Amino acid sequence: MYIGPIAKRYAKALLAYAIECKAEAEVYEQAFSLCRTLMQVKELQRAMLNPVLDRTAKVNLLRTASGGAFHPVCERFIGLLFQQRRERYLLFILASFISLYRREKEIYVGQLTTAVPLDKATEEHLRTMVAQAVKGTVEFDLSVDEEILGGFILQLDNQRMDASVKGQLRQLRAELLR
Repeated sequence: MYIGPIAKRYAKALLAYAIECKAEAEVYEQAFSLCRTLMQVKELQRAMLNPVLDRTAKVNLLRTASGGAFHPVCERFIGLLFQQRRERYLLFILASFISLYRREKEIYVGQLTTAVPLDKATEEHLRTMVAQAVKGTVEFDLSVDEEILGGFILQLDNQRMDASVKGQLRQLRAELLR
């Protein structure tokens, strides 16, 4: 069975319900956290697929993974998923919801790589500059790569800005070899 339409349908319903309850930001944060946890903890994914575990145990596992409590919108939605026996699609539904929410709220996700960890002020300054350029909100996945020597590399959607020392050295080398 192709799960794309199922995940998208449930994700649309969750977004519509969250907007109706004026809780979309809270639901997004919880969905993002739970999605990340499900992707990182493979045992949790396997538990959701385990037919021996009953529904209550699975919901309690998710609640624990979520930090102890669900937002009422999430609680009701997860209850619906389990009632409809769609818990195996939870990860895909959450990923679809995150994508729909970001599109709705004009949130762009970028990968920012630096040679050293950024302080909060510099990170916020870069985020503000990029947000003004794209006319939306920007979320960064931060990573540190000492091999770029200095500067940063920003990947946003299908665009890449390489302002690293390594990139500039590579460009200089290419020009000298011409």
